[in-house]
Amino acid sequence: MVRGRTAKPKKRATKTSATKTTISSTKAPITNKADFVRARLHLSPKEIVEDAKATGVKLDVGYVYNVRGATKTAAKRKVTALAARRSTARRAPPVVAPTATTSSAEELLRAAAAEIGLGRAIELLLGERARVHAVLRG
Repeated sequence: MVRGRTAKPKKRATKTSATKTTISSTKAPITNKADFVRARLHLSPKEIVEDAKATGVKLDVGYVYNVRGATKTAAKRKVTALAARRSTARRAPPVVAPTATTSSAEELLRAAAAEIGLGRAIELLLGERARVHAVLRG
C-alpha cells in the first residue's frame, strides 16, 4: 500500500454477450484480435478500430498497423522461400571450360549440344553418320 493514497478496488471485467460478427460481417467467428484485423484488410485502420469498438474488441490504430506489417512480412518470406526453392531446382549444371588440348571443332560441337540438348544432338550426329556412310557406299 502506498502512503497517502487509499487503495481502490479493482474493477473486474464482466463478460458481455458481444456477438462475434460486425458491421462488415465475416462468415467465420473471430478468435483473436489479429484475426479480427486480418479479416478486415480492405478497411482503413481507423475503420477497423471503429468496427472493433462496435463489436466490443479493444484495439488501437497502432495495433492494426503492427498486424498488417507482420502479415506482409510473413507473405514476403513465404514468396522468397518458394522462389529460392524453384531457382535451385532449375539450375543448369556448371559449364566446364574447354581445355587447351581440345580443338575448336570439338568446342563448337559441345556448345551446339549444350544449346539444343544432348539427345537432339546425338540424333543429328547419327543422321549425319548414316548420310556419310550412304555416300561412301555408293
